[in-house]
Amino acid sequence: MQLGTILPDVGKSKIGGNMLKRYITFVLLLVLTAFVLIGFSTFAEKSETEQATGEFITSQATIGTVEGDATLQKGDTGQTMPVGEGMIIGQNDSIKTGVGSKVDVIFDKDGEKSVVQVYANSELKIEQLLKNQTTGEKKTILDLAVGKVLVKAAKLEGESKFEVNTPTSIVGVRGTEFEVVVSAP
Repeated sequence: MQLGTILPDVGKSKIGGNMLKRYITFVLLLVLTAFVLIGFSTFAEKSETEQATGEFITSQATIGTVEGDATLQKGDTGQTMPVGEGMIIGQNDSIKTGVGSKVDVIFDKDGEKSVVQVYANSELKIEQLLKNQTTGEKKTILDLAVGKVLVKAAKLEGESKFEVNTPTSIVGVRGTEFEVVVSAP
């Protein structure tokens, strides 16, 4: 099939041939522009998403009231020391309370405090203690191996989570007070 049969005027004059070339050039530029815009749009969406999700950083908690004997094992060094009021603790740290002891761990959620009371003969590890600097989302995961804790959790916003894991269950909260007990095997 010849070009003249599809577009009868094209090819018969110099003007028609130039019009076809201009038309093809215009269509190619239009398609190329569309691909460029779609590419930048996808890139911009990804950048906005990355900025919105941000990165999680490790956060900290503070030891409140201490009654009786309790020890803290630092997760990063393995060092064991007596628990004292005002101590800063973090991710992977563990608290072990003795007979008749109680320790308050305070998790400050931007002015709203969550308090975990660790009772006598308990072993509690701070499995995860993270905060997203960009979104404010928080992830607190505690691991109660044995003993009893009373959790007074502040109301959580967005995708934040506060969990207490035991050998047989996971308790997730959004802002409430509850008690978790794990009996010795």
